[in-house]
Amino acid sequence: MQIGPYAIVAELARGGMGAVYRARDPAGNPVALKLLLGHRNRSERGLRRFAIELETHARLRHPHVVGVRGSGVHEGVPYVVLDYVEGETLQARLDRQGPLPAAEVLRIGRALASALCHAHDHGVVHRDVKPENVLMDRRGQVRLSDFGLALDLESSNERLTLTGHFLGTPGYWAPEQALGRKHALGPPTDVYGLGATLYGLASGRPPLTGSAMAQLDAFDAVPPLVTLQPRAPAGLCALIHGCLRREPQARPRATEVLAELDRLQLETPAARSARLTRSRLIAALVVLTVICGALVCALAWRVHSRALHEAAAPVDAREGSSPPV
Repeated sequence: MQIGPYAIVAELARGGMGAVYRARDPAGNPVALKLLLGHRNRSERGLRRFAIELETHARLRHPHVVGVRGSGVHEGVPYVVLDYVEGETLQARLDRQGPLPAAEVLRIGRALASALCHAHDHGVVHRDVKPENVLMDRRGQVRLSDFGLALDLESSNERLTLTGHFLGTPGYWAPEQALGRKHALGPPTDVYGLGATLYGLASGRPPLTGSAMAQLDAFDAVPPLVTLQPRAPAGLCALIHGCLRREPQARPRATEVLAELDRLQLETPAARSARLTRSRLIAALVVLTVICGALVCALAWRVHSRALHEAAAPVDAREGSSPPV
């Protein structure tokens, strides 16, 4: 099967919005191709908006962002070509392993916060940050995916779920999304999604559960993370709940979240152990350097003393002459 210049190798997934394939570009490099069946035969105006949106996202070049390589239309269906990441989603890992250790939550959170800082600096808002949209490759590297790929082609300001009824994804959506306040969508929306994702990674479930309608009035009743995960560090709990504040302006910025995650990482037992080990290693190296320096000085003094002794010996003894008869 061929879609544009891309040769389809295998189907990876299929849903209400479309299908995802592993493909190869004309040079033979592996890529991921998303065929957006939910947008079949949209208007030319909608397709142009879709192309402009993707051009914006294609400017993102970050180690924790799945890059956009191209796009096109195949038999009336738009498609997007992305970096191919061999691995699984964070949601799949949660389903398989359950809640993650705090150190891993901090590591993943830092990667996602860094990716969002980069996106916001380029004027791009994700609007659907959740474990299902985060890929982890076989080396454990984290990549944020699906920037704008669920946007309604007839309205570049809308992001729809598979049902098409709500903005965002219930459980991980921000209040402004759930309430349909499209004018309020912006970087703070991503910060809420990041906080909800970290909550999910630490607890094994999203901050809000139940029906989408039931969640509309529950944003002030998110269960404290510590009640679900008593071993979660207090600093991490405070940061997550700060991201989950109801009003967008009350949430920290992505840059502030990144800085706090950096600080929290330095306070983990593993980080403290690493610092202690590093300090001990440095101390051992200093002692070894001093000992080596002392040995070198002692050896140099011995050589120097021997040279002085030989210089003070009688000439005839130095020359090896025989005593007079």
